[in-house]
Amino acid sequence: MTKKWQPDDFPVGLYELHPDASVNFHMNVFYNWTNDNVLLEEMREVGKTAHNYETLIKRFIELGDESLKKDAKLRAAFYFRGAEFFYSTIKFTQAKFT
Repeated sequence: MTKKWQPDDFPVGLYELHPDASVNFHMNVFYNWTNDNVLLEEMREVGKTAHNYETLIKRFIELGDESLKKDAKLRAAFYFRGAEFFYSTIKFTQAKFT
């Protein structure tokens, strides 16, 4: 049987996940694509301690590895995608402004 999607299956709004508006926006995008409440809570914790891109990337990779160990493959994929996104942001910024 095919699942019929309901409006409650999709999160609405933005959560305060990080003090930097751009990082907060993108973390919300990753959450909204998954609607995974475990991912949301883990990202809230990351947002409290990640004060630079390097730390954010490191934590996303660690959470991706932990998710794989728990067989949470979709969650892991979004953590790795998040790490890749922020890594490419750093490389672009360094290449352009350094």
